[in-house]
Amino acid sequence: MRVLVTGAATSVGQVLAQGLQGEHELQLTDRQTVTTELPFTVGDLRDPAFAGRIVQGVDAIVHLPVLPHLADEAERLDEAMRGTYHLLHAAVAAGIARCVLVSSLAVMAGYPADFVVTEEWKPKPSLTDDGLAYYLSELVAREFARATPLEVICLRLGKLVREEAVRDKPFDPLWLDERDAVQAVRTALTASGERRRHRYRWRVFHIAPDHPQARFGNEAAKRSLLQFHPQHNFTATR
Repeated sequence: MRVLVTGAATSVGQVLAQGLQGEHELQLTDRQTVTTELPFTVGDLRDPAFAGRIVQGVDAIVHLPVLPHLADEAERLDEAMRGTYHLLHAAVAAGIARCVLVSSLAVMAGYPADFVVTEEWKPKPSLTDDGLAYYLSELVAREFARATPLEVICLRLGKLVREEAVRDKPFDPLWLDERDAVQAVRTALTASGERRRHRYRWRVFHIAPDHPQARFGNEAAKRSLLQFHPQHNFTATR
């Protein structure tokens, strides 16, 4: 499968590209470049012409809508909204069937820390970080899933780390091992089923470890087409 990965210069984008290479034919893009052996095109998704070109020949998209390397907050918000809009508009025109939207649990940051928040809760992003940008990109993607044939699977990730690198640190309820993030995206790209149960092709999942102190439950991801079962649960952390 030929997969376009946007936001590929971000740390999360690099983790996903590394984890997916060898399984799919990857095409990477971002506003700035990174050192990689994979095909990489620098461009701005807010440009409809560029968005139209970059999706040609693509079977599926892994879209990272928020670019932390953009210093200006207003620029990041605009990229998340207009970039997502023009990318998905081009994807529909090109006949692409599925987009995996890589969002963040930051969209739920407004709830008290002792609440166990599920996908059924309304997003409540903070206005002081990128949670709002992720939330706005979700709104755009959800409307495309409602109004077009495009299927969007939204994965809300936490803070990506390697379990062994934080073994001696106090557990952070937002941690997610990089390899489990790759597992979720890998499955979201290819999994099938459940479509008849939904009015439109939008699904959202919290991707979190099996840890008693994890702030976000992962039961929906386990029961769904993802069949998500984290392999790195930070059981040795303090």
